[in-house]
Amino acid sequence: MTHLKNHFSLMIKDAANHLIDYPTPSNLSYWWGFGPLAGICLVIQIVTGVFLAMHYTPHVDLAFNSVEHVMRDVEGGWLLRYMHANGASLVFTWLLLFYYLPNFPFVAHADHC
Repeated sequence: MTHLKNHFSLMIKDAANHLIDYPTPSNLSYWWGFGPLAGICLVIQIVTGVFLAMHYTPHVDLAFNSVEHVMRDVEGGWLLRYMHANGASLVFTWLLLFYYLPNFPFVAHADHC
């Protein structure tokens, strides 16, 4: 039983060393989270775009019907289309926040806290 206690204690210390006491730069703030969010949104855009492109017909007479086919006949097609449409706005929003918001004067930076 003592061996299990020591092993568990060592696991907790390792977790604290890697998760809590991890050395980080002093200018790291919550604003850095917008970069990975923009990346996730971009991956969602690429994946949904590929699946939507599989069903799209780029012809002037058939384009609307292919979109209707995705919305009505493809299982989960409506969800793919709405994720792709809203994902475009999210990518733009996250990139805008990630690049420009930390430079505004009303944002408290890590070195001023």
